[in-house]
Amino acid sequence: MICPPAGGLERATTRSLPKAIHYGARTGITPRILGCGLSLAPRELDNEALADWHGLSVAERAQLKAITRLSGVHIRRYANPGTTNSELAVPAAEQALKAAGIEATDLGMLLFCSTGQDQGIPHNNVFLQDRIGAVNAFSFDVKNICASFATGLHVAAQFIEAHPELGPILVVSSEVNSPFLNRGHTQLYNLAALGDGAAAMVLGATDNVGQEGFIAGIHRTDPTGRELIHITGGGSRVLEKERAAAEVADYSFWTDPSGLYEKALETFVPILPEVMAATGWESYDALKWIIPHQAAKHGVFGVAEVAGVPREKVYATFPFFGNTASASLPMAFAHAVQEGAVVRGDKVLLACAGAGAVSAAITLIY
Repeated sequence: MICPPAGGLERATTRSLPKAIHYGARTGITPRILGCGLSLAPRELDNEALADWHGLSVAERAQLKAITRLSGVHIRRYANPGTTNSELAVPAAEQALKAAGIEATDLGMLLFCSTGQDQGIPHNNVFLQDRIGAVNAFSFDVKNICASFATGLHVAAQFIEAHPELGPILVVSSEVNSPFLNRGHTQLYNLAALGDGAAAMVLGATDNVGQEGFIAGIHRTDPTGRELIHITGGGSRVLEKERAAAEVADYSFWTDPSGLYEKALETFVPILPEVMAATGWESYDALKWIIPHQAAKHGVFGVAEVAGVPREKVYATFPFFGNTASASLPMAFAHAVQEGAVVRGDKVLLACAGAGAVSAAITLIY
């Protein structure tokens, strides 16, 4: 029997803040955003339409109004029934390619970053790659729950820094959450806050490190938050056995909003000043925007207030897009670009706290 060293348990459970990553420091090459795109699900649902869609009772409709005051989500968008993640991603990918001035055949890599799946296997990457004609790209999925897109950006950065000859990389997130929002099996809060959507970025290489593109990043995971959000079905944990179908509840979105908020304060808030310091930006006043994962009002403005981020520096799309899981961060960025709120030369902090619990922050100059 091998015994752990004295104090081993304490060391195993003590969590330190990860060191910041300085993009471009190793090779003098860092990623820059060449173009981005946004795909909006076609069904725009205000509270009345949402209540009709889910067949809410009179009492539930009254609760929905109260939840709206808490969440700040007034409109969310749903894909048409039967729409897959890769289908919803196509317009975003095509817009990003057009904005970057390249063709799909120019891509060296495609990363599909999402929580949801079109099906068990193969994964979303091959379906999108085929739909847009990215015949020369190496592709794979990146999954890290709400931080999937931020993690995908980090993965792409490693390839670009090490192998700039690879060519442009398309990073996409698309989430069709609505099929997992089942009345009676998920909290009314989730019905009120969650929606569908997709966004994409095309990344290229630049040697103008510190003047454009990615500058610094911190990425961390605290597995003690693993039960704060879950859909138990879809894996080996819950299977159809003896011809008995899995319960609808197994394929329904479940969250602990209060637990998620507390975990974000514990694990996410500390990385923001660290990544700012690693970038050399002395205060949030240096930013044009902090663009966070759009986890409703308390998860955006509430967390920002605790972190000391001025509210006027926080870019928010949750009131009219809702929370679209991993797609919410790139959707907010693409929306800011389309609206002219982010222009070339602007300093931006991308930030995400999500299920798992995962946290990510990346500083960049657009």
